[in-house]
Amino acid sequence: MFKKWAQGRQDVRLIVVGARYIRQYEIDYVNKVKRAIDGDPRIELHDVTNDVDQYYRQSDVLLFTSLNEVTPMVIAEAMMRSLPVITTDIAGIPEMLTNGVHGFALPPDDPVPFVDALAQLGAAGSEGQRRRLQMGAAARKHATETFTNAIMVAQYRAAALSLAPPIVLVDMDGCLVDWDAGFARAWGGRSPIDRRLSYSMEECVPPTMKAEATAIFHAEGFFRGLPPMAGGVAAMHALAAKGYRVFLCTAPVLSSANCAGEKFEWVRAHLGPEWVRQIILTSDKTTVRGDVLIDDKPKITGAHYPVWQQLMFNAPYNLSLDGRARLATWEDVDGVVAAIDGLMCSGPLPSVGAAAETNGDDGASDTSMMAKAVAALPDFSHLLPPDYRKDYAAWRAGREKGAKGELAEAITRMEDMQDSVLNNTSDEFTEVHVFRQGYASWRRGRSGGAKATKSLQVSQL
Repeated sequence: MFKKWAQGRQDVRLIVVGARYIRQYEIDYVNKVKRAIDGDPRIELHDVTNDVDQYYRQSDVLLFTSLNEVTPMVIAEAMMRSLPVITTDIAGIPEMLTNGVHGFALPPDDPVPFVDALAQLGAAGSEGQRRRLQMGAAARKHATETFTNAIMVAQYRAAALSLAPPIVLVDMDGCLVDWDAGFARAWGGRSPIDRRLSYSMEECVPPTMKAEATAIFHAEGFFRGLPPMAGGVAAMHALAAKGYRVFLCTAPVLSSANCAGEKFEWVRAHLGPEWVRQIILTSDKTTVRGDVLIDDKPKITGAHYPVWQQLMFNAPYNLSLDGRARLATWEDVDGVVAAIDGLMCSGPLPSVGAAAETNGDDGASDTSMMAKAVAALPDFSHLLPPDYRKDYAAWRAGREKGAKGELAEAITRMEDMQDSVLNNTSDEFTEVHVFRQGYASWRRGRSGGAKATKSLQVSQL
C-alpha cells in the first residue's frame, strides 16, 4: 500500500515494527514481508520491541492494514500520541475511531481509498501537515476520552448508577439546614453559646437559660425561617442529577406543635415543591432503608440495626469522635460524591472539605473509589495468571511463550472462571452447596458433569 501511494517520492519513509523469528509461520511471514520490501531503502523492518515510543516519535501517521484483529492496542497507542490512523474497518476497529475525523477506517479489499487517505495525510507542504495535525489532535482528544482507565471507571460507575442508583438519606437540621445560625440569630447574643458541649442546643447555654432556649425553637416560624447550609441546596440538586436517589430523612421535635409542618414548608421554599415527596419524617431513622445517611448527630439509635452507613456532617459537638467518615461542606460537590461512594464501597474514607485539609487530602478520586469497589467484589484472582503483565512484556520483546496466553490456556482459564462464578452465584441450592469442577458443562447437559472432583460445603445462613 505504501509503494502504491509513494511511487517515486524520496521524502517519505515506512517503518515496519514487529518482526518475530520464533515459530516457523512467523519466520515465513517475515520473509514474505522482506520480499515485498524488495530492498526499497525507504522501508525499514524492525524486530518486536518494548520501546515502541522511539518509533511513534518518528512517525506522522499510523498505517495499519491488518486483516485479522479485534480492537488493536496499537491504534489506541498511536491516537494517544496524536497520530492519525489509516486502518481497515474490520472487527472492533470502527468502534475505536470515527472515519474521516480521527483517521480513516476503510474496507480492506479496495486499495484506492487507502491511497487517497495517504495522499491527504502525506501531501507535501503545509496542506498535508495541517491535515495531519488536525486529525492527530482530534485523535488524541478522542483517545483520552475513550481509552484511559479514568474513562473506563467513569463508564462503569455510570452504568452502576443507572442500574441500581444508591439511596442517599440527608438529615435537615444541622446538616442541610443551618440550625445553629438560625438559633444564634434568634438568640440575639443573650449569652455565649458553646456548641462543643452537646448536640442539644439547650445544653449549650447557661443552665439558667435553658427554658429560654427551648422556647425559641418551639416558637412558630422558627423552623420555616432557618437558613440553608452553604452549598446544601445546590448539592441536593447535583446529587439527584448524577443519578442518586436523595431523600430528606429528618426527625421532628416531638414537643413542638410547629416543627413537622414547617419542615415541609422549608423544603417547598428552598428545594421546590417536587422535593416535598422526598421527605421522610421519622423519630427513628434506623427504620429507614438507604445506603448512606448524611447526619450530624453523634449517636443514632433506634429499634433496628441500620442498613445505611452514616457519613458524619461536621459540627462542634461531633468532632471528638474518631474513625468516622466525615463531610465538612456541601460546596465541593465532587468531594461529596467521593465521600458517598467511598463509604458505600469500603467503609470510611478520609474526610472531605475543611477537615481533610489538615492531612492534605481533599477526598478520594473516582479512580481510587472504584479501585476499592473492585476490591470488594468476589475474588476470582486465583484463576488469573499472576505474571500476565510480565509475560506480555516478554511477548512484545519477542520471546516464545507470549502472555502465557496461548489459546488453549486462555480457554481453560475462562472455563474455570465460569465454573467458579456459577458455583458461587447459583440459586439452585440454599443451605447445601456442591462445588463442581466442570459445573457449567454439567448444567448444559454434557456427560462429563462434575467429573471426579467433588466436595461438600455446608453453609450456615
